[in-house]
Amino acid sequence: MIELIDAVVVDLSPRAASQETAIGRSGDPGPIFLAADPVQLQVALRAMCQNSLDALQTGGHVEIIVETAASRLAAAGTVQGSLAAAGTAASDAAKTDTLPVANSEVRIHVRDDGRA
Repeated sequence: MIELIDAVVVDLSPRAASQETAIGRSGDPGPIFLAADPVQLQVALRAMCQNSLDALQTGGHVEIIVETAASRLAAAGTVQGSLAAAGTAASDAAKTDTLPVANSEVRIHVRDDGRA
């Protein structure tokens, strides 16, 4: 899946560069395997990125962020560890609010820093 996302970034890079907009991917480096239609996923990602580029017109940044359940749980553990080290009562609340998440969950976000 990471290769598919990177292909969208590469394909849209000339358009982004022509309008002085940065485009990239961040988050989980992969590998990530999905039981999904790669063509449909690529079409959807491309459409969302093109919408962001249309909205930005000039300048800014478009980012595709990939999160897996494992990376979110690791980040939550880091936050909880920081809270516990600080000795705050919020640490206990953070621990009780953590729900188990299936390892197969993947989230893809397309974000831009455009102006509304």
